[in-house]
Amino acid sequence: MKKLIVVFCLIALSLQARALPEWTVTGKYKKYPEIQYLTTLGIGSTKEAADDQARGGIAKIFKAKIQEESLTILNSTHQYAKNGVQTHSEETMKEVTKVVTDKTLTGIEIKETISENLDDGSKRYYSLAVLDKIKMQSDLSSEILDIDKSIDSLVISAEAEKDLLKKIRYFSAAIPKILKRNMLNGDLKIVDSSGIGIEPSKHTLSDLNSRLSNILTNDFKVGINLEGNNVVSVQEALSEGLTREGFIIEPDITKCSITITGNIELKKIDHPLNKEGWMIFQYSGSFQVVDPKTKNQYGSYPITGKATQLSESAAREKAIENLKKDISDKVAVNISKVIFGNHEKTIEPNA
Repeated sequence: MKKLIVVFCLIALSLQARALPEWTVTGKYKKYPEIQYLTTLGIGSTKEAADDQARGGIAKIFKAKIQEESLTILNSTHQYAKNGVQTHSEETMKEVTKVVTDKTLTGIEIKETISENLDDGSKRYYSLAVLDKIKMQSDLSSEILDIDKSIDSLVISAEAEKDLLKKIRYFSAAIPKILKRNMLNGDLKIVDSSGIGIEPSKHTLSDLNSRLSNILTNDFKVGINLEGNNVVSVQEALSEGLTREGFIIEPDITKCSITITGNIELKKIDHPLNKEGWMIFQYSGSFQVVDPKTKNQYGSYPITGKATQLSESAAREKAIENLKKDISDKVAVNISKVIFGNHEKTIEPNA
């Protein structure tokens, strides 16, 4: 009797083993031929775990290509670091990388799932992730061609524009587009049977960075005109921060493309802590990016903060220290975003 039970168990196991399709071992399925599909296998103790592993297998293929493209991009912007262009490209590259990665993930589908019963009563799940290469190739090619048209329009607008701030914004708007274009083309090379993708754009990242860098170095000057408390030290802090962002500071306001205006207020404030011997100083202010000729205001950035110390002089000194740091870091960065147009929707020709 025991022998019969063992035999039946072996037969059952054999049938179960044969019931599992070949793709649960190889990750390949004739239903999804390699010429048209990318497939990867995921195995887990739950369906969700198997699905995630399967999707992750395809995602890794594209992630490696994106990292390769990112390295190329960083190398092409390295020489422009002194003008703030590298930092600008690095920040936009992070945003573009996420967009491209998310787009790739949306194209991955779980097409097959199966489970098997294990000896301990638990289950093992198998999932097959599938990406349609032909569809993705068509979608990517179409999107890249649209991006190329947009880049062409931005560059043409930049070349025709006499206003330096608008010219900077046009070139600045073209940079994330060329970054996205390059990364999408990297993805296209994976699904393109030729492995070539679309021919390179006539506008290269190095060219755009170079032209933007030349404007910032040779033509675009920034003036600073502040009012209020501790103007000299505050102006020095702002000048330091803007220089770090890649801008040339010009003392003569009449020679500037834009002027940073603003006022700073520093005052002691009444507070219940005063009764315990603590002194509190508060600072506040607002900075505007202004065209010195037309008086047009392109953007503004407010700032506020405070410092608490055991003496009035110490509190005031600490407040000034905090103020200068905020201006050198936060205010300068936000003014840079205003100049490049990153605080607004992407600028388009004739906008």
